[in-house]
Amino acid sequence: MKKNQTNLGIYIHLPFCATICPYCDFYKIPYDFHLEKKYIKALIEEIEFTSTEGYIIDTIYFGGGTPSISARYLPQIMSSLKTFHNISTTAEISCEANPCSLNDYTINFIKESGINRISIGIQSFDQNNLKSLGRTHTNDTVISAISNVRKFGINNISIDILIGSPSQNISHINTYMEYIKEINPQHLSAYILQVEKNTPFNNPAIIKSIPNDDKIYEIYITTVGSLDKLGLSQYEISNFSKPRFKSKHNLKYWSGKEYIGFGVSSHSFFMGSRYKNILDISGYMSSPLQNKIITDSSPNSLHEYIIFRLRLVTGIKISRINSYIKNFEKFYIHLENLKHSKLINKFDLIISLTPKGFLISNQIINSILKFIE
Repeated sequence: MKKNQTNLGIYIHLPFCATICPYCDFYKIPYDFHLEKKYIKALIEEIEFTSTEGYIIDTIYFGGGTPSISARYLPQIMSSLKTFHNISTTAEISCEANPCSLNDYTINFIKESGINRISIGIQSFDQNNLKSLGRTHTNDTVISAISNVRKFGINNISIDILIGSPSQNISHINTYMEYIKEINPQHLSAYILQVEKNTPFNNPAIIKSIPNDDKIYEIYITTVGSLDKLGLSQYEISNFSKPRFKSKHNLKYWSGKEYIGFGVSSHSFFMGSRYKNILDISGYMSSPLQNKIITDSSPNSLHEYIIFRLRLVTGIKISRINSYIKNFEKFYIHLENLKHSKLINKFDLIISLTPKGFLISNQIINSILKFIE
């Protein structure tokens, strides 16, 4: 047992979806009543036989899939977590949801389980755009769902939207902002669409309909500025929040804090290693405690610090990397060039990216890493 207890995040993967969105690359499967029951049994076995002794669980995140579809099992899962792990009384407990699945029946289970934060996948407020994304809800569904959630006393609400979806333009973003103002969420994630190889979106017709880089830049910058006017300040490449409503769980990923994942395909950074569970629900259910694959036995390197922290508006401390810089003169010339191009902010104690820089963050990060020994 640790002498000093350390905070730990827990991620729970519930892979079932009512419909499979054509752009989604996360591990998911069509909903199956009988398979769901078997999966929950295996999941709880993993939860109950994995030790987190010496840790205080201060964040829990139910992701998927569409966890709200499996809402009737959430109280059972949470009961298992509370029995076998040290859950803080002030823990942030989040659950992803689809607007169509947020009715009185499911929200009652969500509330009963102790979940205090809902993350709703909206993706778009344009009906044609929603159809191209394979989404089945309408804007009325969204407004009704959020009203229902608040009726049950859950007032920490996050929504997801996509940037760069088929045929999207600036006028769509202006419409989005009208709805976002009406919804008044505490948090918002605006993800830039990435066409993944193993998804139906990876075809010439779809790719042709996606806005080009210049349009995506315009849409992204407009989104950042418009959200700021609504009181949703950017704190990470894709994340915005009102004061005190940043996602505590997701901040663990970007800040090098420990977390453990339960369920098929889940990832962990725990006890000095990064690892993941297998991408096969049958294999996972047959042996939920034996299917962990080590992906990094020596995490939290300086490179990792730079990669993750430059995703955040707060950036990286120059004092943290000074002694590892190969050539100070060339490095600071490089930073001056990045600043002149408006890709990073004025640097003295920290290096941080501008919204424009966030759009090409991988290139900037790689350019900085070249100067690190």
